[in-house]
Amino acid sequence: MRPLLRMRPLLAPLGGVLMVLGAGLWAASPVRPYLLLAGVILLALALVWCLVNFQRADVAAAGSPWLVAASPQVLLLAAALLHVAAGALPPTGGKGIDWPALFAGGWAVLATLGAVLLVPVELALWTPVPPAIQAQRVRRAAEAGTTLGLLLVLVATLVFLFDRLGWQWDLSYFRTTQPGSATLEVVEGLTEPVDVALFFADGDAVGRRVLGYARALAARAGASAMLNVQAYDADLEPARADEFKARGNGRVVLRRGAVLRTLAIGTDLREARGILRKLDGEFLKELLHVARQQQVVYLTVGHGERNEQQDEGVDKEQGTQRFAELLRAANFEVRPLGYTEGLGTNIPDDAALVGSVGAQTPFRPAEVEALRRYLQRGGRVLLFLEPRRQGRQSGPVLPLLKEWGLSYDETVLANAQFYARRTFTPQDQTLLVTNRYMNHVLVRELRANAAQNPLVLFGAGTLVREKPVQGIAIADLFFGMPGSWGDRNGNFKQDAGLEPASQPLLGAVVTGLAAPDAAASAPKAKSPAGTPSADPRSPPAADKAPPRNPGTAIVFADADLASDLLMRTRANNSLLLSAVTWLAGEEQPLSAPASEEDVQLLHAKRSELAWFYLPVFVVPLLVLGIGAVLAVRRGRRQEEERP
Repeated sequence: MRPLLRMRPLLAPLGGVLMVLGAGLWAASPVRPYLLLAGVILLALALVWCLVNFQRADVAAAGSPWLVAASPQVLLLAAALLHVAAGALPPTGGKGIDWPALFAGGWAVLATLGAVLLVPVELALWTPVPPAIQAQRVRRAAEAGTTLGLLLVLVATLVFLFDRLGWQWDLSYFRTTQPGSATLEVVEGLTEPVDVALFFADGDAVGRRVLGYARALAARAGASAMLNVQAYDADLEPARADEFKARGNGRVVLRRGAVLRTLAIGTDLREARGILRKLDGEFLKELLHVARQQQVVYLTVGHGERNEQQDEGVDKEQGTQRFAELLRAANFEVRPLGYTEGLGTNIPDDAALVGSVGAQTPFRPAEVEALRRYLQRGGRVLLFLEPRRQGRQSGPVLPLLKEWGLSYDETVLANAQFYARRTFTPQDQTLLVTNRYMNHVLVRELRANAAQNPLVLFGAGTLVREKPVQGIAIADLFFGMPGSWGDRNGNFKQDAGLEPASQPLLGAVVTGLAAPDAAASAPKAKSPAGTPSADPRSPPAADKAPPRNPGTAIVFADADLASDLLMRTRANNSLLLSAVTWLAGEEQPLSAPASEEDVQLLHAKRSELAWFYLPVFVVPLLVLGIGAVLAVRRGRRQEEERP
């Protein structure tokens, strides 16, 4: 019998649920009358049972009125009856008092108060203490529950009111991007007119921001004749919408001749905030597809390279999906290049450049020879070298490097002072950061604001200059920070007797990769003053692209530069975008577009998420739990001490 008696507090919630189901969710069901009847019976039974239990406990004689103990059941029963009445009354049609809406609001308020009161009052009634103490506990529990319930009702009312009024206060950081240098360079280089049609209603909040960006771009670029910006309303000017194939407002359409590209933004400011923060990048992506002819980038496969789809069991963040997306956004077509696709015979003639990201097995002699012939006829190569790591096969170095006067030290670099936090372990010392940029056109934008644009590398090796080769020029791009050392045994410590490298070379540009006879007959590189340069490997000037003889290669000492993990950083994006566009023939390489997004630099692996959620959720809940326990104990102690 006792287990059955303990079910009494559940009668009121169960009755309320049945009433709601009968009056709302299953209003058209034939079982509706039975649900309503069962709900009313359970609520009434809960009320009677509460009063009987209250009188037997002799709590009323101690000074606590019966209505306090039975208030939750009374409120829930009244809320259920109002809910039934709200569903049964016909709509007023906007004339007189809207009784259904009034009853609907009333039952929501009463149900909230009853549900909040039920828990503390029932806990006070169940506590086995003398009647006088229990009466005080019931009264205090009812007061606390009423205060909390009224607070929730007030909050819900304010939320409902503000939602109906449509008032908005956006306190978060939000600003539409302004035209960046990369977009300006593309606009200034236009050779044919490009029409930019903005389809927004007059006075649209999103349209005002997009129109301001487009006009600022046309004004700053000084190319109003080549960039024609016009605003239209698709609903009022359907002919223009048909001309630009715009399906309604909230779109930006770019047109050059018969080529059309559409950028969908939307008309709701809350939904469009994300794209407005990175509007410059999205606009640049579509502009490149309109203004430039699509070129083909070949990425080598078959040697354990990084790729878009990493194998099972391999960290997905080591893939190159973001790098491939960067290439496609710059209007490049990405194709694989294996032995059967021409790497073993002849590189395809339509290759704008050939890239290799982290090869792990040696290239065949025929593949090396195909790359050599490709470079001799003016090819472009982008190499990301993979260092040796614990538990991984040593990455092979292309024999071509020695022919260029370079070698590659595969020992992983570490730095105890300049590194990024990721796992909060000693392994983070191999997650290098650097802003030691040289005077080269590829890193011009990064060098201009080096303090805010550090590159991030994960386990990089070192490029080493060998004996200079006649006719080949090697220009340094960037170095590692001082104090870096080679972690040869993988203990993430600078062992005794190991001297740190002053500035390890991490990126270089190799030009003049022609055939031996062509290199011998080629004129020597001239210095800016017009005299022969003493060092053929001296870096070119930063204000103009260096002269590129047949064959140009860019070599990076770390394949993780192009990984999904590190491509989140703006500096890495800017460097790789500059590299691929410069190799593809742009005299002024593109840099990363402007963005107002607050992008996280790095994050922990899935196994380390607990370290992030622990201080965010667990610690506050633990503090609240300890406070609640101490408060309950203090209250019990005070009650026991009272006479």
